[in-house]
Amino acid sequence: MKMNQYITEEIKQKWCNYEFIGKPMTLRNGKTYMRAKSKTFDHTHFYCFEEDFMWWDKNDILSV
Repeated sequence: MKMNQYITEEIKQKWCNYEFIGKPMTLRNGKTYMRAKSKTFDHTHFYCFEEDFMWWDKNDILSV
């Protein structure tokens, strides 16, 4: 599988159960996110680069 060019090897190893999709995006809260499909849950989550955290969906991100 080809590694996404926007994800470091460290992030890829830490979040090995996710496949990162597309390009990073900056949402209106000023943080940078990237879609990541969970291999376990078969659901797309959002990885936050600043927080090093996976959010369940975009509504969760914008509500905090």
